[in-house]
Amino acid sequence: MNRSEKAALIAQIKAKADAASFVVVTDFKGMTVEELTRLRAKLYECGGEYLVVKNTLARIALTDGMHDSVKDMFKENCGIALTSQDPVAVAKAVSEFAKTSKLFATPASKARCSPPPRWTLSPSCPESRNSLVRSSAP
Repeated sequence: MNRSEKAALIAQIKAKADAASFVVVTDFKGMTVEELTRLRAKLYECGGEYLVVKNTLARIALTDGMHDSVKDMFKENCGIALTSQDPVAVAKAVSEFAKTSKLFATPASKARCSPPPRWTLSPSCPESRNSLVRSSAP
């Protein structure tokens, strides 16, 4: 991969990450292509996407963006699940997949979820108790 191809890939990752309302870094070490394809299909059904990219390129793409806090999590075999639609559906899909796979993991030491500032936890509102709600601030 030459320098211009890397720059194009970084720009593509950055655009997807900046548009995402939810990002989680996962460990997929030892998983087969078939298993990752099943995960991608689950995420696609709920409006999400799963990317496996070179760690250095992911770190560069996420630097100074909305999800800057997860860039340091890219070590070894990491992938990134993201969505610009329903963050709860994607989080559930990732969680359910982690329960059924012996190798896929989202441990606290490896994974960090990064909802952007426009999403807040609102326990005071009865209809949205313990859920993410869109705030009025941009």
